[in-house]
Amino acid sequence: MEAELSDGLVLPSLSNILLPSLNHFFQYTAEHEAGITQGILTVSLERYRLAHGAPPDRLDTLIPHYLDAMPMDPFSQQPFHYRREGDGYMLYSVSANGIDDGGVEGSSFYKEGDLVFQVRR
Repeated sequence: MEAELSDGLVLPSLSNILLPSLNHFFQYTAEHEAGITQGILTVSLERYRLAHGAPPDRLDTLIPHYLDAMPMDPFSQQPFHYRREGDGYMLYSVSANGIDDGGVEGSSFYKEGDLVFQVRR
């Protein structure tokens, strides 16, 4: 083992094992953070809708009466994407691929598509 350490053979092997697991952990954590934040935004959107009869046209309308500050998408560090759709709306994160797919959910979270929450009325 000491010879393997001095030759540098063990460290690349350990990094090959650990780094993919850490990357998956951070993506999993960001996915859950995005979901929780979408829940907070949805509660604020629904409070606004109940007070005004319809959802807002823009998310920043919620500040300061329904939110103190605009929460950021953990994947992009930008505001979540929001689109009013009639009496409903779509709220989404760019997800792990970091690409705005226009609110289209992919078949695989880690490869394509957005993390979407939609209210249809």
